Amino acid sequence: MIHVTVFRISAIQCVIFTPNLAFRSSDILAHLLKCWGHKFNGQPLAMPIPDDAPAEIPRILLKSEDNSLRMDIARGRTSVLWNRTSDEGDPEVSVVVEQFQEIIKDFTRHVNVLPGRLALILNRFQPVENPAKSLAEYFCKEAWLAGPLNRPEQFELHAHKRYRLVKRFDVNSWVRVKTGQLVFDGMKVVLVEQDINTLAEELETKQFRPAQIKAFFHAAVSECDQILALYFPNSDRSRE
Repeated sequence: MIHVTVFRISAIQCVIFTPNLAFRSSDILAHLLKCWGHKFNGQPLAMPIPDDAPAEIPRILLKSEDNSLRMDIARGRTSVLWNRTSDEGDPEVSVVVEQFQEIIKDFTRHVNVLPGRLALILNRFQPVENPAKSLAEYFCKEAWLAGPLNRPEQFELHAHKRYRLVKRFDVNSWVRVKTGQLVFDGMKVVLVEQDINTLAEELETKQFRPAQIKAFFHAAVSECDQILALYFPNSDRSRE
């Protein structure tokens, strides 16, 4: 059985896109280590990337000693990530995202740039003995289960929508439901990847200020929960 209340968090990522960032590696690294070194207490990495390299290639990588936290900084894209590294309890998503917003707010203020695009990515998982079969039975009609989907090894459902979030943000909403395996213990799971992001075509024309960034991430966290509940409502839809 697959239930919305059983899903656990495997990764939380906040991303900003900065098309006009003037990159000064030594200055950025020194500032972040001074202000956020208590969180990113692992070995930092600053890479000598040529100026004409793609803007998405990270030039600075910060991480925590246990590898659960990471910050990747490129000229065009910066992300802050929490990644599960053990079977310990789940973090509160809204609390983690709020902490990431503070880091992003401090970073954008220091480099004097406003992002033109925002994204929240949430990955969740649920242990299932036979994830491919369970997903096929959950989403597909009996005719398909008796035919081409009678014994799938892998299964994936991918859906995209575009709409206006909380009457303020035009967004893409991506949902991918698939089979997978946890890295740290090899457990077979059902994975749900959710990505809510503002539009790529508005990157050069939008400038999100701190209050707007906070509002977007707050709304996106709530939206991800609502979407997950639509795909996996509390009522039992499984055929097991």
